[in-house]
Amino acid sequence: MNTLVHADPRLRKRAIVVALMTALVGIVYLYWLNGFLDNVEILSVTDWEAAVEKLWPILLVTMAAVLCSAVAVAGILAYLAVRVYHTGQYPPPGIRVIWNTPLRTGRAATVAATCILLLAVATIVYGALMIHILWRAPDVHLASPIQAKVFFTKRSTLVTVATQFSANC
Repeated sequence: MNTLVHADPRLRKRAIVVALMTALVGIVYLYWLNGFLDNVEILSVTDWEAAVEKLWPILLVTMAAVLCSAVAVAGILAYLAVRVYHTGQYPPPGIRVIWNTPLRTGRAATVAATCILLLAVATIVYGALMIHILWRAPDVHLASPIQAKVFFTKRSTLVTVATQFSANC
């Protein structure tokens, strides 16, 4: 027997609003960041050390955002996985869903909980890796004026390629 857990329309609307607001904030941030990086790129030609100094606050804010979001998502996923393991069904009782979801019990619920738990672990590993990469970026790429010029030249090339790609789509 396929039992469905019916969608909560209010929760669906909230999820859509949160997703749209997150996308809007992300687009505004990327637009601002592009302008900021253009200014840093111009500064790097004359004073690469000052350019690195201007990048650090942005890197720290980005690392904090990555860390907070990775921990939050992993925490929610781990909580959900534990609830599924304890109740033996997915979705667990009392959880509202944004679309009609078939109720899984027994082995299917255990497999779903295991997948959710693996996703939580992968989220933490990915977040830690991203922080490691961001932390090492100035040391690796901006250790000398020549490397700084190469870094900013690569960034300009990537922005140009991305702009051309988006224009063609």
